Amino acid sequence: MPRTVVAKLVLLAVIASLAACAKQIDPKTLSEATVSDYVPPKVVTSDMATIKGVYTQTPDIFGARVSTTFLVAIDGKFHADPDDHSALPVPSGKHMVAIGVSLESGSAMVPAYVDLKPGRSYVIKYENTGLTLNSINKIGPDKTLWIEDEKSGEIISPKIASNIYDSNNRYIAPAGSTSTITGSTNGELLDKIVAYTQMVDGFVVDGDGRASVMEGEDGRPEYAVPLAPGRHGLALRVAYGTTYCTFPMMFDVKPKTSYVVRFEEPQDKLSEGHLTSVLPFWIEEASTGVIAYPKVDLIFSVGKKFTPEQLGQPATPPATPATAPK
Repeated sequence: MPRTVVAKLVLLAVIASLAACAKQIDPKTLSEATVSDYVPPKVVTSDMATIKGVYTQTPDIFGARVSTTFLVAIDGKFHADPDDHSALPVPSGKHMVAIGVSLESGSAMVPAYVDLKPGRSYVIKYENTGLTLNSINKIGPDKTLWIEDEKSGEIISPKIASNIYDSNNRYIAPAGSTSTITGSTNGELLDKIVAYTQMVDGFVVDGDGRASVMEGEDGRPEYAVPLAPGRHGLALRVAYGTTYCTFPMMFDVKPKTSYVVRFEEPQDKLSEGHLTSVLPFWIEEASTGVIAYPKVDLIFSVGKKFTPEQLGQPATPPATPATAPK
């Protein structure tokens, strides 16, 4: 399915404010954003699983409240389409995903770590968490999301609140954690950029007491999160000013290696013909600079859509009207 830039913006980035200033820029000078889509396999085999969202209408005194859950991304590949409720085939095994819920009052997204069994069908569910210290500044309660087996109802990922620090599952470094991953930060106030590890294998990183009670407080990127060698599901939080994204990924950790999350300054790029503001990030080995996870562009805002002529492409010719057979 072709990616929808606006869906990615709304559902992957929790937007507090967007810069609306028009930019005088030549689109032909812009490069294409490096963003990967999840492409479902064309042939579905018995060793695969499926994930789908749920569309719900709940009657109330005003008519009906509509909600829809959906898969936002899986292993660093995007599939943000709240209108797609079909069963999406995915390989069985362990994955780091981002799941979301879209409501008339807004949206929410959380990372989750899952181990999908072959031949099973899974659904994304949500519920209102209730009012917490983190929701007193919001309209309505926080949301909690999870994934469960469609047939048995077994919950396969811990329930995660929309502010994940309201969740109880905290990361405890396993024995043999000889490696670490550290975040980065740069700038001040509205120009401040922060990138750090928010979740490991489904457990919220709360290292060194850095998690704030109030949502919106950034973590301590200098905290070195201990990791055991092997393949792990990570969720990275990248915040730019008042906007932030969560990026789910699978990451191979080598023994006795220190990793660091790096980023570049925000840049203007193209995505499906739209002017987009992106923040490139990657992971490298701290001592050698060797790239351990390739550079990815996180989309933080979407601007105007350029015409083919503005992009230096040939204009699409008008469709020729069909003529009735004589």
